[in-house]
Amino acid sequence: MIKWAQITVETSEESSGAIENYLFDQKAAGVEIKTDPDKQNQTTLIAYFPVSDLVGARVINLRNFIKKLPSFGLSAENTEVHLRSVPNENWSENWRSAFPPQTIGERIIIAPTWHRVETSNDEVLIRLNPGMAFGTGHHPTTQLSILLLEEVVKSGETVADIGTGSGILAIVAAKLGAQKIYAVDLDKKAVEIAEENCRHNSVEDIIDVKQMDRFSELNQKFNLIVANILTKVILPMIPQAPKYLKSGGHLILSGIMENEIYKVKTELISNKFECLKTRQHNEWFAILARLQK
Repeated sequence: MIKWAQITVETSEESSGAIENYLFDQKAAGVEIKTDPDKQNQTTLIAYFPVSDLVGARVINLRNFIKKLPSFGLSAENTEVHLRSVPNENWSENWRSAFPPQTIGERIIIAPTWHRVETSNDEVLIRLNPGMAFGTGHHPTTQLSILLLEEVVKSGETVADIGTGSGILAIVAAKLGAQKIYAVDLDKKAVEIAEENCRHNSVEDIIDVKQMDRFSELNQKFNLIVANILTKVILPMIPQAPKYLKSGGHLILSGIMENEIYKVKTELISNKFECLKTRQHNEWFAILARLQK
């Protein structure tokens, strides 16, 4: 019987997204996310890898990555990493049970590819393989982005999704009626996964997934730009955004911590944006802004 290595990371909620992304980059077969209402600002990530000689090195590399998180403005204090082996049949069943279908906002339903889900005519179903890339719909920054997308996406609009990850936000925009979406990510594997998720949702003709750094190869103006990434990436992006937005176009920024919100809003106002709405989930914030006409 094949055994699997279970790596458990107990960390702050603000660092969980970066660690989850790292685990996927290291080719985790699946990542389970757990939160405890009684332990505010604490998240447990449980990742599964085939048992091999690489397991010890993976744990060491993970710990080294966690040590670097403060340089990205993320708290890694009191983060703990644990390793144990589990039988093959246990981890797969446990991991899948951690991803039930979930409803976000008025009508968005996110469901794993293996779940059968009945929806009404008003509901929008998004199917993802949550064992593949960051952006499963369970992280607060993704949920905040989806709530704002639901408010502003209009039929026939063009959208740019910067740092697309699993492609979830681009797919939501397509399902809400956007005519054309460009989903970009610097990571080659994320691009491949986003393309596969687009096919799962039959929106591959609407979404153009590209491997590139932010706006580097985009040569048009959009009705809406959405970016669910770290604030240190968001801040230098804001002065560039007006060049790629139509007059009165919207900008959704998520992945912002409570102590960063003032700095982001100040940068937006300095670049002719009007901050329309701020949404919050625990210490995470997302901003909806509009480029002034």
